[in-house]
Amino acid sequence: MRNIWKWLMVFTTMVALVTGGTYAISKEDSHPNILLLNSYHDGYVWSNQTKKGVQDVLNVHFDSYTLRIEHMDTKNNSSETYMQALFDMYRVKFGKDKFDLIVCADDNALKFLLKYSKDLFDDTPVFFCGVNTLEAHNLEGAKNFYGVVEKSSTRSTIEVALRQNSNIENIYLIVDDTITGRSTKNDVTREMTTYYPELNFEILENMTIGQIESFLGGLNPENTIAIHTFYVVDVDGSVYPLNYTAQRFIEASAVPVYALYDFGFGEGAIGGKIVEGYSQRHTGCRNGRSLLRRSIQYS
Repeated sequence: MRNIWKWLMVFTTMVALVTGGTYAISKEDSHPNILLLNSYHDGYVWSNQTKKGVQDVLNVHFDSYTLRIEHMDTKNNSSETYMQALFDMYRVKFGKDKFDLIVCADDNALKFLLKYSKDLFDDTPVFFCGVNTLEAHNLEGAKNFYGVVEKSSTRSTIEVALRQNSNIENIYLIVDDTITGRSTKNDVTREMTTYYPELNFEILENMTIGQIESFLGGLNPENTIAIHTFYVVDVDGSVYPLNYTAQRFIEASAVPVYALYDFGFGEGAIGGKIVEGYSQRHTGCRNGRSLLRRSIQYS
């Protein structure tokens, strides 16, 4: 779902809390049964990083465990009808199962569990990660929901860009209209309005990938930059890999492209203060000792 090491360290704490473990770095004798409910599809970059991160933490703390992984595939369909169909399927699929912990990855999984977890899993603790903002979710009265919120920093990215080019006047945001994209739009717009009201800021929306490429190719590099965030679902409903869209936009752009997430790095993005996923999971395991003495609860 965004600083993966943060939620990994908290997840380490949750493992100890849920399974009744002692506050020490040692492998537990218990055999926890854990469900990872992933918002997206297998092969999606954040899905892979989340799965690997959870497995690494479990491997550190348990000699044996059961990890069930369920991909909701909501980049391809996130309608209410589809969510109801998932609920009906999960009621059959998990009806006889008892989980010690549910790890909930990204916004759509959290939205789903806030609505259906009581009926599906009773009061099983839910740990959410990869969630961009709590504003999109009603956690008031939610019981046994724990987690962290991922935050990118538009302000820091703009500061980097202005140090490289003080003549910047125009900033264009590349983002899709998924639940993640909408929360990103709100966050970036808020920061731009607060800290950079003198700059012209526009969101490239209601445009196909081809139209965005053409638009980026016609911009003036002397006073303009683009910021790439999430772009997975095209305006026509087509779904693309994150690195694929990042590469296409960066190659087509006549202006420097900065990034808030690590998808564009290695594809030609100029820079930015990014939310990076995979490698930071090791930091989470190394720093778990101090955080095993703390718990984070949102309820």
